[in-house]
Amino acid sequence: MDIVLFLIGISCLFRYNQAWVLSIIFILCSTYLQLNIKDPLFNNVLFVHNVNDIGIIIYVLFFFKILFTRGAEFTGFLQNAVTVFLLFLVLNGIYDILFNDSSAIDVVKFLRGRLLLTAVYIVPRLYVDEVKGSFRQVAIITVFVCSLLIFQTLTSIEIVKFRFDEGRGIKPPITAIIFTIFYLFNYWNISKIKSYTASLICFLTIALNLKMTYAVSVLLITFVFILFRSSLEMNKKVIAVLSVVIISFVFLGISDKFCNRLTSVVQETNTISAGKTSGNFSYRILHAKERFDYIIKSPATAVRGIGYISESNYHKKTFRLGCWNEERNRVDQLDNGDIMWSNIFVRVGLLGCFFYIVLFGYLIRKFYEERYMSDYYTLWFSYLLITLLFTSFGNESMWYGYFFLYPITEYFALNTENYFVYDT
Repeated sequence: MDIVLFLIGISCLFRYNQAWVLSIIFILCSTYLQLNIKDPLFNNVLFVHNVNDIGIIIYVLFFFKILFTRGAEFTGFLQNAVTVFLLFLVLNGIYDILFNDSSAIDVVKFLRGRLLLTAVYIVPRLYVDEVKGSFRQVAIITVFVCSLLIFQTLTSIEIVKFRFDEGRGIKPPITAIIFTIFYLFNYWNISKIKSYTASLICFLTIALNLKMTYAVSVLLITFVFILFRSSLEMNKKVIAVLSVVIISFVFLGISDKFCNRLTSVVQETNTISAGKTSGNFSYRILHAKERFDYIIKSPATAVRGIGYISESNYHKKTFRLGCWNEERNRVDQLDNGDIMWSNIFVRVGLLGCFFYIVLFGYLIRKFYEERYMSDYYTLWFSYLLITLLFTSFGNESMWYGYFFLYPITEYFALNTENYFVYDT
Protein backbone atom coordinates (compact mmCIF):
# COMPACT_ATOMS: atom_id res chain seq x y z
CA MET A 1 0.00 0.00 0.00
CA ASP A 2 2.86 2.40 0.75
CA ILE A 3 4.22 1.86 -2.76
CA VAL A 4 0.80 2.70 -4.18
CA LEU A 5 0.63 5.83 -2.03
CA PHE A 6 4.16 6.71 -3.16
CA LEU A 7 3.15 6.51 -6.83
CA ILE A 8 0.00 8.55 -6.17
CA GLY A 9 2.10 11.10 -4.29
CA ILE A 10 4.58 11.42 -7.15
CA SER A 11 1.70 11.84 -9.61
CA CYS A 12 0.12 14.54 -7.44
CA LEU A 13 3.48 16.27 -7.04
CA PHE A 14 3.81 16.82 -10.78
CA ARG A 15 0.11 17.54 -11.25
CA TYR A 16 0.42 20.39 -8.73
CA ASN A 17 -1.99 18.74 -6.28
CA GLN A 18 0.19 19.60 -3.29
CA ALA A 19 -2.59 19.10 -0.72
CA TRP A 20 -2.63 15.36 -1.41
CA VAL A 21 1.16 15.28 -1.45
CA LEU A 22 1.22 16.73 2.07
CA SER A 23 -1.43 14.25 3.22
CA ILE A 24 0.44 11.26 1.80
CA ILE A 25 3.71 12.47 3.34
CA PHE A 26 2.04 12.70 6.75
CA ILE A 27 0.36 9.29 6.48
CA LEU A 28 3.55 7.50 5.41
CA CYS A 29 5.93 9.32 7.76
CA SER A 30 3.61 8.55 10.68
CA THR A 31 3.56 4.90 9.52
CA TYR A 32 -0.14 4.87 8.73
CA LEU A 33 -1.10 7.24 11.59
CA GLN A 34 0.72 4.95 14.07
CA LEU A 35 -1.70 2.11 13.42
CA ASN A 36 -0.27 -1.33 14.18
CA ILE A 37 -1.09 -2.86 10.79
CA LYS A 38 -0.01 -6.48 10.39
CA ASP A 39 -1.50 -6.95 6.93
CA PRO A 40 1.28 -7.89 4.43
CA LEU A 41 -0.32 -5.63 1.80
CA PHE A 42 0.69 -2.60 3.89
CA ASN A 43 4.28 -3.58 4.71
CA ASN A 44 7.36 -4.63 2.74
CA VAL A 45 5.59 -4.90 -0.60
CA LEU A 46 8.09 -5.69 -3.42
CA PHE A 47 11.09 -5.31 -1.08
CA VAL A 48 11.97 -4.95 2.61
CA HIS A 49 11.76 -1.31 3.73
CA ASN A 50 10.36 1.08 6.31
CA VAL A 51 7.08 2.77 5.46
CA ASN A 52 8.27 6.12 6.82
CA ASP A 53 11.31 6.04 4.51
CA ILE A 54 8.97 6.06 1.52
CA GLY A 55 7.29 9.14 3.00
CA ILE A 56 10.64 10.85 3.49
CA ILE A 57 11.57 10.27 -0.17
CA ILE A 58 8.36 12.00 -1.28
CA TYR A 59 9.00 14.81 1.20
CA VAL A 60 12.51 15.47 -0.12
CA LEU A 61 11.14 15.71 -3.68
CA PHE A 62 8.30 17.94 -2.45
CA PHE A 63 10.70 20.20 -0.52
CA PHE A 64 12.98 20.85 -3.48
CA LYS A 65 10.09 21.28 -5.89
CA ILE A 66 8.63 24.06 -3.73
CA LEU A 67 12.09 25.49 -3.10
CA PHE A 68 12.97 25.79 -6.80
CA THR A 69 9.53 26.84 -8.07
CA ARG A 70 8.24 29.10 -5.29
CA GLY A 71 11.24 29.80 -3.08
CA ALA A 72 11.56 29.52 0.70
CA GLU A 73 11.87 31.65 3.84
CA PHE A 74 14.75 30.89 6.16
CA THR A 75 14.31 33.81 8.56
CA GLY A 76 11.76 34.38 11.28
CA PHE A 77 11.63 33.29 14.92
CA LEU A 78 10.01 29.94 14.18
CA GLN A 79 12.45 29.24 11.36
CA ASN A 80 15.35 30.26 13.61
CA ALA A 81 14.14 27.98 16.41
CA VAL A 82 13.99 25.04 14.00
CA THR A 83 17.41 25.90 12.56
CA VAL A 84 19.06 25.99 16.00
CA PHE A 85 17.42 22.72 17.02
CA LEU A 86 18.40 20.97 13.79
CA LEU A 87 21.93 22.38 13.96
CA PHE A 88 22.28 20.97 17.47
CA LEU A 89 21.01 17.57 16.30
CA VAL A 90 23.48 17.47 13.40
CA LEU A 91 26.46 18.57 15.54
CA ASN A 92 25.47 16.04 18.18
CA GLY A 93 25.46 13.37 15.49
CA ILE A 94 28.90 14.39 14.26
CA TYR A 95 30.18 14.20 17.86
CA ASP A 96 28.66 10.74 18.10
CA ILE A 97 30.55 9.53 15.05
CA LEU A 98 33.90 11.12 16.00
CA PHE A 99 34.04 10.44 19.73
CA ASN A 100 31.47 7.73 20.57
CA ASP A 101 32.22 5.35 17.70
CA SER A 102 28.60 5.47 16.60
CA SER A 103 28.02 4.45 13.00
CA ALA A 104 27.01 7.04 10.43
CA ILE A 105 24.03 4.81 9.61
CA ASP A 106 22.73 5.08 13.19
CA VAL A 107 23.08 8.86 13.07
CA VAL A 108 21.31 9.16 9.71
CA LYS A 109 18.50 6.87 10.89
CA PHE A 110 17.93 9.11 13.89
CA LEU A 111 18.12 12.41 12.00
CA ARG A 112 15.73 11.33 9.25
CA GLY A 113 12.90 11.26 11.80
CA ARG A 114 13.34 15.02 12.32
CA LEU A 115 13.70 15.93 8.65
CA LEU A 116 10.10 17.12 8.31
CA LEU A 117 10.86 20.02 10.64
CA THR A 118 12.46 21.66 7.59
CA ALA A 119 8.92 22.16 6.26
CA VAL A 120 8.96 25.43 8.22
CA TYR A 121 11.10 26.93 5.46
CA ILE A 122 8.75 26.16 2.56
CA VAL A 123 5.34 26.35 4.26
CA PRO A 124 5.14 30.15 3.84
CA ARG A 125 5.28 29.49 0.09
CA LEU A 126 2.30 27.13 0.01
CA TYR A 127 -1.19 28.13 -1.01
CA VAL A 128 -3.66 28.43 1.86
CA ASP A 129 -6.06 25.98 0.23
CA GLU A 130 -3.22 23.45 -0.07
CA VAL A 131 -2.48 23.67 3.65
CA LYS A 132 -6.07 23.63 4.82
CA GLY A 133 -7.08 21.05 2.22
CA SER A 134 -4.43 18.60 3.37
CA PHE A 135 -5.41 18.93 7.03
CA ARG A 136 -9.05 18.32 6.10
CA GLN A 137 -8.10 15.28 4.02
CA VAL A 138 -6.26 13.68 6.93
CA ALA A 139 -9.27 14.41 9.15
CA ILE A 140 -11.60 12.61 6.75
CA ILE A 141 -9.17 9.69 6.42
CA THR A 142 -8.99 9.46 10.22
CA VAL A 143 -12.79 9.27 10.49
CA PHE A 144 -12.84 6.54 7.83
CA VAL A 145 -10.13 4.54 9.59
CA CYS A 146 -11.88 4.92 12.95
CA SER A 147 -15.14 3.72 11.38
CA LEU A 148 -13.29 0.66 10.09
CA LEU A 149 -11.78 -0.05 13.52
CA ILE A 150 -15.18 0.25 15.20
CA PHE A 151 -16.76 -2.08 12.62
CA GLN A 152 -14.04 -4.71 13.01
CA THR A 153 -14.11 -4.49 16.81
CA LEU A 154 -17.88 -4.84 17.11
CA THR A 155 -18.38 -7.48 14.40
CA SER A 156 -15.09 -9.42 14.65
CA ILE A 157 -14.97 -9.29 10.84
CA GLU A 158 -11.36 -8.70 9.79
CA ILE A 159 -11.02 -6.53 6.70
CA VAL A 160 -7.53 -5.24 7.49
CA LYS A 161 -5.26 -7.16 9.85
CA PHE A 162 -4.33 -4.99 12.84
CA ARG A 163 -2.49 -6.00 15.98
CA PHE A 164 -5.13 -7.04 18.49
CA ASP A 165 -4.21 -6.66 22.16
CA GLU A 166 -6.02 -9.07 24.44
CA GLY A 167 -8.54 -7.23 26.61
CA ARG A 168 -7.88 -3.95 24.80
CA GLY A 169 -8.58 -4.49 21.12
CA ILE A 170 -7.13 -2.38 18.29
CA LYS A 171 -5.08 0.73 18.99
CA PRO A 172 -6.68 3.92 17.59
CA PRO A 173 -4.79 6.22 15.21
CA ILE A 174 -2.77 8.96 16.89
CA THR A 175 -4.87 11.54 15.03
CA ALA A 176 -8.02 10.35 16.84
CA ILE A 177 -7.15 12.79 19.66
CA ILE A 178 -6.92 15.98 17.65
CA PHE A 179 -9.88 15.23 15.38
CA THR A 180 -12.14 14.23 18.26
CA ILE A 181 -11.61 17.78 19.52
CA PHE A 182 -11.59 19.63 16.22
CA TYR A 183 -14.80 17.97 15.04
CA LEU A 184 -16.39 18.46 18.47
CA PHE A 185 -15.92 22.23 18.16
CA ASN A 186 -16.68 22.19 14.42
CA TYR A 187 -13.32 23.46 13.18
CA TRP A 188 -14.45 23.30 9.53
CA ASN A 189 -17.90 24.87 10.00
CA ILE A 190 -19.75 21.91 8.52
CA SER A 191 -23.22 20.83 9.65
CA LYS A 192 -23.33 20.13 13.38
CA ILE A 193 -24.70 16.62 12.89
CA LYS A 194 -21.79 15.66 10.62
CA SER A 195 -19.25 17.31 12.90
CA TYR A 196 -20.53 15.72 16.13
CA THR A 197 -20.86 12.32 14.45
CA ALA A 198 -17.27 12.48 13.21
CA SER A 199 -16.10 13.49 16.70
CA LEU A 200 -17.98 10.59 18.27
CA ILE A 201 -16.54 8.11 15.77
CA CYS A 202 -12.99 9.26 16.56
CA PHE A 203 -13.59 9.06 20.30
CA LEU A 204 -15.26 5.63 20.16
CA THR A 205 -12.03 4.06 18.88
CA ILE A 206 -10.28 5.50 21.94
CA ALA A 207 -13.01 4.24 24.29
CA LEU A 208 -13.15 0.75 22.76
CA ASN A 209 -9.39 0.38 23.16
CA LEU A 210 -9.49 1.73 26.75
CA LYS A 211 -6.70 4.10 25.73
CA MET A 212 -6.53 6.11 28.94
CA THR A 213 -3.82 8.52 27.80
CA TYR A 214 -5.80 9.46 24.70
CA ALA A 215 -9.12 9.73 26.57
CA VAL A 216 -7.73 11.96 29.32
CA SER A 217 -5.94 14.05 26.68
CA VAL A 218 -9.27 14.68 24.96
CA LEU A 219 -10.84 15.65 28.29
CA LEU A 220 -8.00 18.01 29.25
CA ILE A 221 -7.90 19.66 25.81
CA THR A 222 -11.64 20.26 26.08
CA PHE A 223 -11.24 21.86 29.52
CA VAL A 224 -8.40 24.12 28.37
CA PHE A 225 -10.26 25.18 25.23
CA ILE A 226 -13.38 26.10 27.20
CA LEU A 227 -11.42 28.02 29.83
CA PHE A 228 -9.38 30.03 27.32
CA ARG A 229 -12.06 30.54 24.70
CA SER A 230 -12.21 34.34 24.50
CA SER A 231 -15.65 34.50 22.89
CA LEU A 232 -17.31 32.64 25.76
CA GLU A 233 -18.62 34.45 28.84
CA MET A 234 -17.47 33.24 32.26
CA ASN A 235 -20.86 31.86 33.31
CA LYS A 236 -21.08 29.90 30.07
CA LYS A 237 -17.55 28.58 30.62
CA VAL A 238 -18.54 27.27 34.06
CA ILE A 239 -21.65 25.63 32.63
CA ALA A 240 -19.65 24.07 29.79
CA VAL A 241 -16.96 22.70 32.14
CA LEU A 242 -19.59 21.25 34.49
CA SER A 243 -21.33 19.66 31.52
CA VAL A 244 -18.10 17.98 30.41
CA VAL A 245 -17.50 16.73 33.97
CA ILE A 246 -21.02 15.31 34.22
CA ILE A 247 -20.76 13.61 30.82
CA SER A 248 -17.39 12.15 31.85
CA PHE A 249 -18.82 10.69 35.05
CA VAL A 250 -21.82 9.28 33.16
CA PHE A 251 -19.44 7.64 30.69
CA LEU A 252 -17.38 6.18 33.54
CA GLY A 253 -20.54 4.88 35.13
CA ILE A 254 -21.51 3.13 31.91
CA SER A 255 -18.07 1.68 31.17
CA ASP A 256 -16.84 -0.47 34.07
CA LYS A 257 -13.56 -1.25 32.29
CA PHE A 258 -12.79 2.43 31.76
CA CYS A 259 -13.70 3.22 35.36
CA ASN A 260 -11.42 0.45 36.63
CA ARG A 261 -8.52 1.72 34.53
CA LEU A 262 -8.99 5.27 35.81
CA THR A 263 -9.16 4.01 39.40
CA SER A 264 -5.96 2.02 38.93
CA VAL A 265 -4.19 5.11 37.54
CA VAL A 266 -5.16 7.11 40.63
CA GLN A 267 -3.94 4.30 42.89
CA GLU A 268 -0.64 4.10 41.02
CA THR A 269 0.30 7.62 42.07
CA ASN A 270 0.88 6.27 45.59
CA THR A 271 3.64 3.92 44.42
CA ILE A 272 5.57 6.42 42.30
CA SER A 273 7.16 8.17 45.29
CA ALA A 274 8.44 4.79 46.48
CA GLY A 275 10.00 4.10 43.08
CA LYS A 276 7.77 1.10 42.41
CA THR A 277 5.76 0.41 39.28
CA SER A 278 2.24 -0.90 39.73
CA GLY A 279 0.82 -0.24 36.25
CA ASN A 280 1.30 1.64 32.98
CA PHE A 281 1.06 5.13 34.47
CA SER A 282 3.62 4.62 37.23
CA TYR A 283 5.84 2.68 34.81
CA ARG A 284 5.95 5.57 32.35
CA ILE A 285 6.70 8.20 34.97
CA LEU A 286 9.48 6.11 36.53
CA HIS A 287 10.79 5.11 33.10
CA ALA A 288 11.36 8.78 32.24
CA LYS A 289 12.74 9.52 35.71
CA GLU A 290 15.27 6.67 35.47
CA ARG A 291 16.59 8.08 32.19
CA PHE A 292 16.71 11.61 33.58
CA ASP A 293 18.56 10.53 36.73
CA TYR A 294 21.12 8.69 34.62
CA ILE A 295 22.01 11.47 32.19
CA ILE A 296 22.48 14.13 34.90
CA LYS A 297 25.20 12.05 36.58
CA SER A 298 27.70 13.09 33.90
CA PRO A 299 28.20 16.56 32.37
CA ALA A 300 28.58 15.05 28.89
CA THR A 301 25.35 13.04 28.99
CA ALA A 302 23.55 15.89 30.75
CA VAL A 303 24.36 18.20 27.82
CA ARG A 304 23.88 15.80 24.88
CA GLY A 305 22.43 12.53 26.17
CA ILE A 306 23.72 9.08 25.25
CA GLY A 307 23.48 9.86 21.55
CA TYR A 308 22.02 8.27 18.44
CA ILE A 309 23.41 4.76 18.74
CA SER A 310 20.79 2.20 17.76
CA GLU A 311 19.29 -0.25 20.20
CA SER A 312 20.92 -3.18 18.41
CA ASN A 313 24.40 -1.62 18.75
CA TYR A 314 24.00 -0.63 22.40
CA HIS A 315 25.23 -3.58 24.46
CA LYS A 316 25.15 -2.10 27.96
CA LYS A 317 22.49 -2.84 30.56
CA THR A 318 22.12 0.70 31.86
CA PHE A 319 18.44 0.83 32.74
CA ARG A 320 16.16 -1.43 34.74
CA LEU A 321 12.84 -0.31 33.25
CA GLY A 322 11.89 -1.02 29.65
CA CYS A 323 10.07 -3.41 27.35
CA TRP A 324 11.52 -6.91 27.45
CA ASN A 325 13.42 -7.86 24.30
CA GLU A 326 13.59 -11.64 23.93
CA GLU A 327 16.13 -11.47 21.11
CA ARG A 328 18.63 -9.57 23.26
CA ASN A 329 17.55 -11.14 26.55
CA ARG A 330 17.19 -7.78 28.27
CA VAL A 331 14.88 -4.78 28.48
CA ASP A 332 15.19 -2.24 25.67
CA GLN A 333 17.60 0.44 26.87
CA LEU A 334 17.04 3.27 24.41
CA ASP A 335 13.88 2.72 22.38
CA ASN A 336 10.27 2.84 23.47
CA GLY A 337 7.06 3.70 21.69
CA ASP A 338 5.18 5.31 24.54
CA ILE A 339 7.23 7.90 26.40
CA MET A 340 8.56 10.94 24.57
CA TRP A 341 10.49 12.30 27.56
CA SER A 342 12.49 9.11 27.99
CA ASN A 343 13.55 9.36 24.35
CA ILE A 344 14.51 13.00 24.50
CA PHE A 345 16.53 12.61 27.73
CA VAL A 346 18.46 9.62 26.38
CA ARG A 347 19.02 10.88 22.86
CA VAL A 348 19.75 14.63 23.17
CA GLY A 349 20.14 15.39 26.88
CA LEU A 350 19.07 18.57 28.63
CA LEU A 351 20.42 20.97 26.01
CA GLY A 352 18.51 19.24 23.23
CA CYS A 353 15.48 19.14 25.49
CA PHE A 354 15.78 22.91 25.98
CA PHE A 355 15.90 23.62 22.23
CA TYR A 356 12.94 21.30 21.70
CA ILE A 357 10.86 23.04 24.37
CA VAL A 358 11.75 26.47 22.93
CA LEU A 359 10.41 25.34 19.54
CA PHE A 360 7.31 23.70 20.98
CA GLY A 361 6.76 26.52 23.45
CA TYR A 362 6.95 29.19 20.75
CA LEU A 363 4.10 27.57 18.84
CA ILE A 364 2.05 27.30 22.03
CA ARG A 365 2.72 30.94 22.92
CA LYS A 366 1.87 32.30 19.47
CA PHE A 367 -1.43 30.42 19.32
CA TYR A 368 -2.19 31.62 22.86
CA GLU A 369 -1.41 35.27 22.11
CA GLU A 370 -3.65 35.32 19.04
CA ARG A 371 -6.55 33.34 20.52
CA TYR A 372 -8.65 36.54 20.59
CA MET A 373 -8.60 36.60 16.79
CA SER A 374 -10.26 33.22 16.36
CA ASP A 375 -11.26 30.07 18.24
CA TYR A 376 -9.01 28.21 15.80
CA TYR A 377 -5.99 29.57 17.65
CA THR A 378 -7.48 28.49 20.99
CA LEU A 379 -7.99 24.96 19.66
CA TRP A 380 -4.39 24.67 18.54
CA PHE A 381 -3.12 26.22 21.77
CA SER A 382 -5.14 23.75 23.86
CA TYR A 383 -4.07 20.75 21.78
CA LEU A 384 -0.35 21.60 21.82
CA LEU A 385 -0.30 22.48 25.53
CA ILE A 386 -1.85 19.18 26.65
CA THR A 387 0.24 17.24 24.15
CA LEU A 388 3.44 18.60 25.68
CA LEU A 389 2.41 18.39 29.34
CA PHE A 390 0.41 15.15 29.36
CA THR A 391 0.10 13.13 26.14
CA SER A 392 3.90 13.05 25.82
CA PHE A 393 4.04 10.61 28.76
CA GLY A 394 1.93 8.10 26.83
CA ASN A 395 3.05 8.61 23.25
CA GLU A 396 6.21 9.60 21.36
CA SER A 397 4.77 10.97 18.11
CA MET A 398 5.56 14.56 19.15
CA TRP A 399 9.26 13.62 19.12
CA TYR A 400 9.18 13.19 15.34
CA GLY A 401 9.15 15.82 12.63
CA TYR A 402 5.84 14.75 11.11
CA PHE A 403 4.01 15.80 14.29
CA PHE A 404 4.90 19.45 13.61
CA LEU A 405 3.77 19.39 9.98
CA TYR A 406 0.21 20.57 10.60
CA PRO A 407 0.78 22.86 13.61
CA ILE A 408 3.37 24.72 11.52
CA THR A 409 1.38 24.77 8.28
CA GLU A 410 -1.84 25.78 10.02
CA TYR A 411 -0.01 28.49 11.98
CA PHE A 412 1.24 30.13 8.78
CA ALA A 413 -2.12 29.63 7.06
CA LEU A 414 -3.96 31.33 9.91
CA ASN A 415 -1.51 34.23 9.70
CA THR A 416 -1.95 34.99 6.02
CA GLU A 417 -1.86 38.74 6.65
CA ASN A 418 1.45 38.58 8.49
CA TYR A 419 3.30 36.03 6.38
CA PHE A 420 3.84 35.57 2.66
CA VAL A 421 1.53 32.58 2.40
CA TYR A 422 0.15 32.28 -1.11
CA ASP A 423 -3.61 32.78 -1.15
CA THR A 424 -5.66 32.04 -4.25
